Amino acid sequence: MRATNAYYMLILYFTVMFKPLIPIVQDFLSHTFSEAIHIATVHAIYGSNHLQKELSQQEKESNRPTSLNGEITAQVHVPASELQFNFDLYNIPSNYPANKADALMPSSLSKVSPPPKNS
Repeated sequence: MRATNAYYMLILYFTVMFKPLIPIVQDFLSHTFSEAIHIATVHAIYGSNHLQKELSQQEKESNRPTSLNGEITAQVHVPASELQFNFDLYNIPSNYPANKADALMPSSLSKVSPPPKNS
């Protein structure tokens, strides 16, 4: 009983979340599987850009203002008393020990000889 309720809730959730994509998927499927009927009916009545018209109508019905590139515009109001910038630079000492620099003395081979042979 719980599993069936969970499945129904998942179906309902995905239906609501993907509602804006339903016209696009529906148009894609109708162009794929019944292209002649779709062009003869929908394209003849609503024109070739029926999907764009349907998406703009859906946007008007959703009552969410969007910008030109499809992003949802939201006004953000932050009071000036909340804005505080702290540009204090903490003086972190960076001491690099110079006395250990002489530990890396250059080394050289004293005798030029061929490499040892493996036995």
